[in-house]
Amino acid sequence: MVARLLHAITAAALAEALHEVDADPTTRTAMVLLAEAELPPTGELEPVLRDSPVDVFGGVFPRVISDSDLLDSGGVVVGLPTSAEVAVVEGISGDPDRFERDLDAALIGVDPRGRTVFTFVDATAAHIDALLSALFEHVGPLGTYLGGGAGSLSFEPMPCLFTRDGFHQDAALIAVVDLQATVGVAHGWHAVGPPIAVTAASGRRIDALNHRPAVEVYEELITEHAGDGGAHELFDIASSYPLGILQLDGELVVRDPVAQDGDALLCVGEVPTGAFVQLMHGDPDSLLAAAELAAAGPAAAASTRGLGVVFDCISRVLYLGAAFEQELTVADVGAPRVGAATIGEVCNPGDRYLELYNKTVVAARLEGRPADA
Repeated sequence: MVARLLHAITAAALAEALHEVDADPTTRTAMVLLAEAELPPTGELEPVLRDSPVDVFGGVFPRVISDSDLLDSGGVVVGLPTSAEVAVVEGISGDPDRFERDLDAALIGVDPRGRTVFTFVDATAAHIDALLSALFEHVGPLGTYLGGGAGSLSFEPMPCLFTRDGFHQDAALIAVVDLQATVGVAHGWHAVGPPIAVTAASGRRIDALNHRPAVEVYEELITEHAGDGGAHELFDIASSYPLGILQLDGELVVRDPVAQDGDALLCVGEVPTGAFVQLMHGDPDSLLAAAELAAAGPAAAASTRGLGVVFDCISRVLYLGAAFEQELTVADVGAPRVGAATIGEVCNPGDRYLELYNKTVVAARLEGRPADA
């Protein structure tokens, strides 16, 4: 598998990189990961995608990972040694009842067994969790899912997913490739508060916790744990205090409150009414330990023929600051390594259900089947 670095995103640079990966006789498909900064108008890039010498899929993310570098601008073009069966589900902020029908039509005849299912979603769209549930119902646990939320760190909606047909917004992109993946996922956050009932919520918005305004309860929980730290502006300290949705098996799925709307909390990812959440906390040491843990299994599976992939939450980048360089060092899944700082992460670790995670690192090693050697 070959990877080409884009120092800047221009139509000419993208076209050149696509031709370079196509020149490798093993390449069948190109996965393209672009950073949002200095992205030209999509109309300039769409003719390049349409005329690509190789099938292409990808997305725009807040940052892109290329080996040991975190790129604010530019991107990577990766040549994969397999064709991809690509489906785009449009309008995922609309009626979620149609998702299964759309996926049935888009992925008809696709066999996921032993394959990797790249799953990129527009992070600003509604009903992402419903889309992932429908995808898991359709494809099942026999494939390995990898991906995350695409778009801008500003949370301003934008066309952020693309195929040869052009750019897409308010959509999900699913690309099934005939590669085997060894995956690890970890976050490093731990519960520091009691279970709290979500008594009013809709989509990404939490209106009430224990029948009280959500922001009020959240701030009280942080102040109780942080002491003087609670005197800071709420969202100056909230980056180290996500919420965890309590699952039936006792695991916690992290949700990142990123803003408030009046008395409501706005999160990355949906929080259902009736769920129980706990305040969580972490520090750089616990996050770095988690990144190392996530990479341990994939690193052990590394070979010279494979590809390392890391999807790491942009909020971890912002929280760790300069220490994120250490996270990239310990999340070593072998070279070459590509990935993105995503707005939410998609994975089904082991035999667990497909989830949208927050503040989490997903590390993987992709290998061709033995017959590809």
